[in-house]
Amino acid sequence: MDSPASAHSPSSRPRLHARKLITGISLLFVLACMIAFGALFNIAQQLNESAGRKSIFYVDKALQQRLESSRRFLSSYAVWNAAYEHLNGKVDEQWAYIEKNVGESLYTASGYEGVFVIDDKRTKYGLFKGQPSAAPIASYMDGAVPPSSKPPAHLPPNAGKRAATSCSTAGRQY
Repeated sequence: MDSPASAHSPSSRPRLHARKLITGISLLFVLACMIAFGALFNIAQQLNESAGRKSIFYVDKALQQRLESSRRFLSSYAVWNAAYEHLNGKVDEQWAYIEKNVGESLYTASGYEGVFVIDDKRTKYGLFKGQPSAAPIASYMDGAVPPSSKPPAHLPPNAGKRAATSCSTAGRQY
């Protein structure tokens, strides 16, 4: 006859302890994994929020710089007609260089290495690295000097009569 004591024989006790131990370790492992995943998701959320704040900051800075650049451009655009009046025909060097309208600040503040007023025949006014230059623009360029008598194709026909007709940088005409 089987007695209740024989149901828990000495050979089944280690198995029971092993099962309990494996179950406990498994539950502990699952709990540790859940904590690790929770921590990873929390870190990811914090990184996303930080990246979002940085993106907003940099977009705001870029927009501010763009607006400031536009303000400077528009304020410089206001003197283009005056520049046309003083640089068309005989160049008014007093207005251009001495009064610093087309002077060294174009090199020091704006970074323009060379500024030249040309017509189809010659260089009328030259400024290289902030200093007046009598040398023709061709001596500073590798390629041919673009013609200045015609407005670029994308401008209306009378646009060249109000202000400068073209701008050339590194051989590209605009």
